[in-house]
Amino acid sequence: MTRKATQVTKPKKRADLIPRAGLYAMLMNAPAAVCIVRGPDYVIELANPSFVRLCEDRKILGCALQELFAEEVMLQFREPLAAVAKNGQVVTKETSLSVKKEGGSVQNEMYSFLYQAVPAAGDELQAFVMSGFDITELVEAHAALERLTLNDPLTGLLNRRGLQKKLDEQITLLREKQESTLVVLVDLDKFKEINNSLGHAVGDIALKEVAERLQESVKGFDHLSRVGGDEFMLFMPKVPVEEVHRIAERLRLAISSTAIPISTGTLTFSASLAVMMLTEQGGSIDELLTRAHQVLSRSKELGGNRVSYGGAQFDDTLRRLQAEKDRRDVLMKGHKFTSVKHPIVRLQDEVTIGYEFLTRLSVDSGLEMPDNFFRFSAEQNILTIVDHHCLRLSLRAAVATVPQRYHVNLYPSTMIGIPVDHLLAEFPREVPLKSVCIEISEQQILGDPSYLLEPVRQLRRAGLTIAVDDVGFGNSSLESLVILEPDIIKIDKRCARDLEHDAVARDRLKRYQALAISLGAKTIIEGIETRADMKIVRDMGFELGQGFLWGRPE
Repeated sequence: MTRKATQVTKPKKRADLIPRAGLYAMLMNAPAAVCIVRGPDYVIELANPSFVRLCEDRKILGCALQELFAEEVMLQFREPLAAVAKNGQVVTKETSLSVKKEGGSVQNEMYSFLYQAVPAAGDELQAFVMSGFDITELVEAHAALERLTLNDPLTGLLNRRGLQKKLDEQITLLREKQESTLVVLVDLDKFKEINNSLGHAVGDIALKEVAERLQESVKGFDHLSRVGGDEFMLFMPKVPVEEVHRIAERLRLAISSTAIPISTGTLTFSASLAVMMLTEQGGSIDELLTRAHQVLSRSKELGGNRVSYGGAQFDDTLRRLQAEKDRRDVLMKGHKFTSVKHPIVRLQDEVTIGYEFLTRLSVDSGLEMPDNFFRFSAEQNILTIVDHHCLRLSLRAAVATVPQRYHVNLYPSTMIGIPVDHLLAEFPREVPLKSVCIEISEQQILGDPSYLLEPVRQLRRAGLTIAVDDVGFGNSSLESLVILEPDIIKIDKRCARDLEHDAVARDRLKRYQALAISLGAKTIIEGIETRADMKIVRDMGFELGQGFLWGRPE
């Protein structure tokens, strides 16, 4: 019997295995940012172009990660890499990176990095693969979706749902840490009449303007919301009881000083406020609003434009009324004012060429800013008296300063309420009139600005220069610039924010620059806080600037 010979066949080559060269090509062309690092210093052995881009397209092979990324980024890398080395498991973590774009601008991007270990052979140092996927658009889309669900689309403030989330956080803090939270409900007076007479479009503009004023008044707190048509609610944690009255009045005056020019004149506002402390019983926005409306009704019954307080800790009406009277007396006497100066800088060489003199009010808790006490003065009908005090103080401070350019502020109401000859008599002989610039806030020029023409002409004849301040924000009017023909236009600080990343803001500045040139006026850019923004406005051709980059007023 003949045995069949056994045929040994070689294993067939699997068609689904990719050659090593093919794997390398796939890695180098992958949209994900991929690199292989080895050893305790995470030295890069291989990186594809997408990863090299994160390192500003430098030669990175053989470099340790810490040589390429800032320490705050390395902290985000080290934790997952250490976890992989310890457990051998795949780890995913999101990391924020600053990536330089074409043209030199820097943009923050969000990456989801997947970390996994590469098996080591023999004495080889352990290696790791890092694969980063750009999720910036996904994160931005998620943030936009969250804004839609938690924020009011008209004002950008929190909506009721967003405020409920904040309320839950505050209730937890109250229960666990006994941290008190102030609650303020703001209700615009007679707002329905604006919608009925001028239309909802104007009403929407008014609501956005009021929301912005409220935000400016409570910087540092992010718990401001629109809870109804013309109602706003604010949470303020850890506010001392003795500061509550001052805060509430600041909010009320912020609204009463809001003005919007319309075809028939100027639209002004007032508001009724309810102030109380958060309690554990107010677990929902509806319950909180019910309590707040009970307090608010007292303000409405008394005619509006006032603050009512709820709770035993605020049962001191007589004391508050006396405090208001005392404050009025202090302002009228002008004894507690102090003057500070803020440098005006030539941008080309950053040399100080003059100072703007500003006024602060000394109070028990420190210094009160002029926006607050000027609003109070306007409501108490003592604005002209207070502004006159501030002018005298600024001029006395100018005498003690090396003669340069002196900028002092005057309200339009002061310029027409006090004869120009009397104002000029306040100027010390040591201060040459030709070195003084009178700054007029454009925010305070309401209606037809031609009423200022005569006092401006008289001041110019005396040798002073005229500046229009706060141009580019709020009640800006081309008419006031054309009629008054200022020697200097001061661009509001809000127009100079984040110029490095905001092309729209840069274009807006170019238009103001063209306007100033057409009027034959010099321009001062206010609010310069970073060296990057300073370089941008200097390269745009602006000559003068002010801002915290060169120090705060002192």
